[in-house]
Amino acid sequence: MSKVQTIVNVVLEQQKQLLATSTYEVRKNYLKYLASHADAKGFTEPCQELYDSYVARATTPDLRFQLFHAVRLVDKEAGTKAFTPEGKLYNEPEILSADEAERLFSTIGYPISDSIIDTGCLIRRAEQEMQYLQLSASTAWQYMQAWRELYTFLYIQGDTMFARSRCIAFIEDANKKCRDGTLHEWKRKIRRRAALVLLEVADTGHFEWKLFISRKVCCKEETLEDLLQQYRAFLRTQNLENKTISLHDYSFRIMMEGLGVKNVSDLRSLDSQQVQSMLVFLSERLSINSRGTVFPIVRQILSYLYSAGLAETDFSDMILSPTYQRVHLRPYMTAYEEKLFRVMEDSPLRNKAMMPETEGVTSTS
Repeated sequence: MSKVQTIVNVVLEQQKQLLATSTYEVRKNYLKYLASHADAKGFTEPCQELYDSYVARATTPDLRFQLFHAVRLVDKEAGTKAFTPEGKLYNEPEILSADEAERLFSTIGYPISDSIIDTGCLIRRAEQEMQYLQLSASTAWQYMQAWRELYTFLYIQGDTMFARSRCIAFIEDANKKCRDGTLHEWKRKIRRRAALVLLEVADTGHFEWKLFISRKVCCKEETLEDLLQQYRAFLRTQNLENKTISLHDYSFRIMMEGLGVKNVSDLRSLDSQQVQSMLVFLSERLSINSRGTVFPIVRQILSYLYSAGLAETDFSDMILSPTYQRVHLRPYMTAYEEKLFRVMEDSPLRNKAMMPETEGVTSTS
């Protein structure tokens, strides 16, 4: 009797105890077909090639489901860690429950040393630490999915114990797949961020929200279009709708036009005068309502450029949030207003108190 047949018999005994008679008879047929298929193809042990050839026989979605399920049962019993045609494990490793992780953490201090706790425990702790952020269900799911991918990455390597070097290896693997074109940029970023969250929790036991953006040296070969695509990928990790991302796209383009920069390296020498000129340019081009939408986005983009190390200074503070009351307040200061405030900075309080009135007379004269 081949090893395939032996494992199929073990699985049949297990399923017989779990399933109703009618369901068991259906399951038994597909498992026996798998054993017969192995004999016909000359496979004596369960392996990836056997599973691939068996699943390839499916001609309908229903049959594919039944064949997948039979392979999944045999793969689990044999411990072959086989992959589906889509590249996922038939049997992904299970992560400890939150209660089990909490009991283990009660005896462990921070920072956590390598190889003393299962990564699944740290994932549960990180999940708990991020609850205060009140993330949307879809964003929370993306983080958990990335953590599961990390856990699967470690499982395939044969060791799920937490180690900082393994988390870094997971990030490097995602970077390589992205460069090879087999992983989307937004997936690479969420995997990287999820791994960095784990590292912070392992060091401190807590997580504080921040941008995990690596500072980099700009090169002239990198175009503004490349930068825009990186920014769009960053926005996707924030769980924004497509129409919101499109609005950021438009704001980015018109902002760069107003700044007068031609490539990414120009952003390193960005100064306040350029930002001021850009704001005037946008104010002349946009309606009042459009300014209220675009200016806050421009402020976010300026903050992003600084956080990413693309600009030397954070110019986002130059833009005020627009206020709509009886009068629309400009979200920036004109050159005249800047000069006036500089002159009045060292003036007596009486003169400062008169400044709004004087400004009103000047603007109407």
